[in-house]
Amino acid sequence: MGSKRLSEYRDITAGAGTEVLRRYRKSFAGYTAESLIVSCLVYAMLSSFFLAVFLVKYRIEFVLALPFIAMLFACYLWLSMLPHSIAQRPERMFRSRRLMSTLGLALTVLTALSFLDMPGLDQLTNRSFTPVDMQRKAHP
Repeated sequence: MGSKRLSEYRDITAGAGTEVLRRYRKSFAGYTAESLIVSCLVYAMLSSFFLAVFLVKYRIEFVLALPFIAMLFACYLWLSMLPHSIAQRPERMFRSRRLMSTLGLALTVLTALSFLDMPGLDQLTNRSFTPVDMQRKAHP
C-alpha cells in the first residue's frame, strides 16, 4: 500500500501540485516522498523478516528463496516509481511482464526447494555454530 501511495504522490505532485493532492486524499497532508519511500523500506524489511522466520520454521531450505522474494519487492518498488505506474491500480498488476516474471521465478524456486533436501542447512538451526566436546578434560 505504501508503494501505491508513493506512486500516486509522485504523479499528482508532478502534475497538479501538493494542494490537489491533499484534496484528493486527506491523509496525503502528512506524507512526503521521502517518508513514503522510508515506509516502503521498513514494510519490506519487516515483512521479509517475518516471512523468513516462517519459512525457516516450516522448512530450512526455503531460506534460499529469500533473495528471489527480495527481487519481487524491488520490482514492485521500481514499478511504483514509474510515471503513471500500474502500482496505482493493483488490479492491473498482472499486466507487468517484469513483475509476473519475477513472481514466477520466486514461485519456481519455492516449489523446487519444497522437494530439495539440503542436510547441510540443518546446522543453521542449531543453537551453537561451534560444536562443544563435553567429554574433553581441561588441561591442568
